[in-house]
Amino acid sequence: MLKRMDERNMSENTPNELPESLQLRIEAEHYRLGMNVGFYTIEQVVSWADSMLGADAPPTPEIIEFSLMNHPEVEEIARQLRGGYREPVDMRLPIARLYTRTVEVVVETPVE
Repeated sequence: MLKRMDERNMSENTPNELPESLQLRIEAEHYRLGMNVGFYTIEQVVSWADSMLGADAPPTPEIIEFSLMNHPEVEEIARQLRGGYREPVDMRLPIARLYTRTVEVVVETPVE
């Protein structure tokens, strides 16, 4: 039986009590999934990776590598994001984060 995720155990869709490296993994999966479905562009994902270079948690070598690429392909970025971490991640967390961000964009987008 799956546990129901609610606001008590999620802050921006990532539990605060998780280790920083696992939070980074969840965020990487969020961007990987979002890029694969066309929600994020390559430029947005690379921009996120660039912002991770100055973050408190050390980025993985894969994030550093594709952050420095001149013209990365979607498949290469997805592979790097997926393969850069050893900790398992509950996929409900990045999917919930992507869903929340999608709803935010839909609500913010004016109807023409």
